[in-house]
Amino acid sequence: MLIITLIAFAAAQGGQGWQGGYGGGGFGGAMGGSFAGRELPLSEQRFEHILTPGDRTDWPFEAKEGDVLILRAESDVFDPAIEVDDKNGTKIAENDDEEPGKQNARVLVYISQPGTYTAHVKNYHSTSGGRYVFFSRRYRTKMIVPEEPAVVPSRDGFDMFSIRLKRDEVVCFDKDQMISLIVGPDGFTKNSEEIDGGYAGNFIHAEQDGVYLINGAFRSNSRSEPVKVVAHRARFFDRPSALGNLEQTLVPGGADGWRIHIKKQEFISFSCDPKQKIQFFLKAEKETAPTDFNDQNPAITGRQPLPKYRRIDTFAKARAEKKYVFLKEGDYTLYVRSMSDSPESYRITAANPWVEWDGKSPLKARLNIGETAFYRFTGQQDDILRYRIDSTGFDVEAKLFDSDFNVVSTADDSPDGIEHCELGTEFVSPKTLYLSVHCVGDGGSGGYQITPVIGKVQTIELGDVVNAKLSQPKDGSWKMTLDKPQKFGIVVNGSDTIFISVSDDQGQPANQQRLDLQTGTLVVLITPTDGDKPQIFRIKLSSWTPGAAVQISVLPAAELAKRIGGQ
Repeated sequence: MLIITLIAFAAAQGGQGWQGGYGGGGFGGAMGGSFAGRELPLSEQRFEHILTPGDRTDWPFEAKEGDVLILRAESDVFDPAIEVDDKNGTKIAENDDEEPGKQNARVLVYISQPGTYTAHVKNYHSTSGGRYVFFSRRYRTKMIVPEEPAVVPSRDGFDMFSIRLKRDEVVCFDKDQMISLIVGPDGFTKNSEEIDGGYAGNFIHAEQDGVYLINGAFRSNSRSEPVKVVAHRARFFDRPSALGNLEQTLVPGGADGWRIHIKKQEFISFSCDPKQKIQFFLKAEKETAPTDFNDQNPAITGRQPLPKYRRIDTFAKARAEKKYVFLKEGDYTLYVRSMSDSPESYRITAANPWVEWDGKSPLKARLNIGETAFYRFTGQQDDILRYRIDSTGFDVEAKLFDSDFNVVSTADDSPDGIEHCELGTEFVSPKTLYLSVHCVGDGGSGGYQITPVIGKVQTIELGDVVNAKLSQPKDGSWKMTLDKPQKFGIVVNGSDTIFISVSDDQGQPANQQRLDLQTGTLVVLITPTDGDKPQIFRIKLSSWTPGAAVQISVLPAAELAKRIGGQ
């Protein structure tokens, strides 16, 4: 990688040769005169000068076709500006502030015709002057025209290549050409466009009009042939809705961009049969949008900001299809990149194919490697649902999501020798849930069966004593209603390690204190919040051992105090 470093070479001031005005010192430093025919080294040239108020300093120089110069003027006492004219006095470049909030000037100049040029440094407001530092950096480049191979027999002494782009234009290079450095029309170094986990080193998105400098590894497919650097313009297609099929064939090294509006919970399915490699990635028009997919499991979301570009998936030398669900409505651009030496076809299908399911009937289906099946169902208040998913021929991963696609429960059969997993949830109120079943692909494709185990939250009252075995969903969940807030205690006796949780009817943990009195007995004292309204509490018991026997008693605080000796 070529890294631009600012190596300063201070030139001693040489009497009148450093004074401003027309005919001031050229790029030769204190010796004055123009920079006639000499090449600037790659290290940066640095000159100091004093600008007379209301005047300007001229810096003449000779340049060849393909030269690119980055010029900067810095001052702590006035607001510098740079203008560059050709030999006819026609302005070809100018800049006042290199970026918002910084008054130093910076300009990138591409030379299309050889000859004499002049850079002018002046005060932007023309009312003051003073000391400033002028920097110059020159590159020899070869212009690349999109879709036209730029033949470079032996690199021809070119340090970098250049390409002229319009704002929002996207170009990409063949797979054997990897960009390591980009300098934009503002003269600032940029990184290759970052695609999360993806192949981004041959992709440029123009943020403004102008010439871009690029440097990297440009290789020939054959040692006997000269290097051919080829840039392809991305084709753009506008679709008002994502629904439907998007199909195209890419030229080798080419790219397509689909501008589409995607609604929440819509799916996009990517399928292709690549000869070599093809890649899909996404750009959100609003970079603050939440993450819309996850590489390991498509139907999962986080709340971190979405990267500018994000890789969706890569397909290489094997037919495949993968689905992703979008969790936020918005405008997106889907990019498709070819990294092949031959044309590549692809298909993008957008739909809303949630499989409606009652969530209570057994279900059988099949999955191919990497595929995910999605089911939508509604649970009623106080339902307890447990799902066992048995797979044949592949490793399974399952997740439950609420309507906002927050993870409710997750499970997989990752332990060796196990081909099933279990997950579930309890409904405090009626709501819609989503279940994803993913074929991890470690073992291949095959069938799976979802077996629901359904229960209802039981009712318990103060003074009740209940014996249960924690083998069915209904055996470990109770709901208790108090007419008015009062302290009460829960006494649990069991033959195994028992876990207890108490929450209010909104799922928030209750104010509780645990008292371990003796082996096999657990006492929990609950202190309700202040108020005079009826309160509902939910009590859940669980154990590592299926079928563990328990006895649960719910007692008023006064009776509990009697049982435990007044504590």
